[in-house]
Amino acid sequence: MKAGNDRSNYTLEDLTEQELVLLFSIPNTASAEDGKKDKVTEDINDLSLDVIEELFCGTSKDNCEHHYTPNVAPDKHEDECKKGTIDDSNKEQNDRKDGGFDDETLKKLENNLFVFASEKAGMEAIDKESIARKIEEASKSSEYYKREKEKLEVVKLKVEGKKKQLDEAKANTDLYSSSKTKAEKLIGDYKKEQDVSRTWVHVDMDMFYAAIEIKNNPSLADKPIAVGTYSMISTANYVARKYGVRSAMPGFIGKKLCPNLIFVSASHEEYAKVSREVMEILEEYDPELESIGLDEAALDVTGYLEARGEASEEGRLKLAQEIQRRIYEKVKLTASCGVAANKMLAKISCDMKKPNGVTLVPFDPQAIEKFMLQLSVRKIPGIGKVNEQLLNGLGFNKCKDILQRAAELYVLFNREYFEFYIKSVLGISRNIHTEKEDMRKSVGVYSTFRNITLLTEFRAKIEELADELMERVEAQGVVGRTLTLTIKTYKFIMTQK
Repeated sequence: MKAGNDRSNYTLEDLTEQELVLLFSIPNTASAEDGKKDKVTEDINDLSLDVIEELFCGTSKDNCEHHYTPNVAPDKHEDECKKGTIDDSNKEQNDRKDGGFDDETLKKLENNLFVFASEKAGMEAIDKESIARKIEEASKSSEYYKREKEKLEVVKLKVEGKKKQLDEAKANTDLYSSSKTKAEKLIGDYKKEQDVSRTWVHVDMDMFYAAIEIKNNPSLADKPIAVGTYSMISTANYVARKYGVRSAMPGFIGKKLCPNLIFVSASHEEYAKVSREVMEILEEYDPELESIGLDEAALDVTGYLEARGEASEEGRLKLAQEIQRRIYEKVKLTASCGVAANKMLAKISCDMKKPNGVTLVPFDPQAIEKFMLQLSVRKIPGIGKVNEQLLNGLGFNKCKDILQRAAELYVLFNREYFEFYIKSVLGISRNIHTEKEDMRKSVGVYSTFRNITLLTEFRAKIEELADELMERVEAQGVVGRTLTLTIKTYKFIMTQK
């Protein structure tokens, strides 16, 4: 760590060296009444400390930079450290050249290197390239940066391989023509599955944590604030997002992007309390709603609208606005809503008019397709950073690229991926609730923090996580059966038990 209290020169390695994740797997019929908080918290602590003790080596901190090193068996750790063989994987990939990529594609891949450089609501007008450069400058000496570069090299190798695969397929005219015919037939079959008979509303609280803090301290309303610490930001308000500051970003990077950024400590108990109040309102419209964390929920309101005789576009908009009004009256916070024929479309549209907006996707297959084809592939739920990089590297930047080049997609990916991509860009997705046991498999919490090595320090950290996990479990009315602990080192090596 740097000496003194000046944090202006912190690097990502200084502040996000280790991470603990506790994950609670939920049994099919579990409810909060089935378990006792104290007992569960005790079990969490016992499991976590057992894992940590297994991973500690006998080498002293002063003599070993890998003093706490997952993925290396404790009895072999000291010898491995002396040999200097820990974490030398992927070394050869660092020296690879960027052959096969045009400048535009390379720039797109590099700009997507960091997940927190991607767009969130309120960040539409930011200069992404400028933000990416600042983030790179702040973190390029860190282990995180090195690991992300290694991952990008792996993506580049995959892109090169798939381009070669496509060239070979196109060289066989008969085979490629057959692939094109099969792709067109599948698309026709998929389009028949489009169902616009149901109505979904996706409700997302606007900058939830930050909004609660601003409500408690109105003087923060016009200032850039971030809920979190220099280690990690949980939520940023819309003023801060204009500078590129967002959730899941190390706080010191947020400070470099926005020097006037104000940090506010998280109030998890209050967030859980407010979340319960919001969910109580939403459950009146759909008792089987699918909650997504504390601040989001997906509702199938088909039955509710039919019972009121308002299953029309006007009735759907009226219902969404009613939900917004009731939430604001009860907790004095705003929410945005997406209204559409299925869960995926409702979620995508919910981000379109944040904050405090309502977006309705027309209940017409052609209008849905038009809505989807304009979007970037990253807007599709289920396409994360790595898949986005892969698709961008292959020239699939917008949803329309996927549909227009469906034959190439058919050659490049297996049937499962082809179906997922094509149905997604056509706006076809699940429009009924799954069985409860399939809806939410787990509840988890995580903490990223500066490097610690003492067992007592881990004990304190785990107790904090255990309390936060149980708050979330209680807020969602479930109880877990299986505990999973994931530990990530400052070199981003992960161990799970």
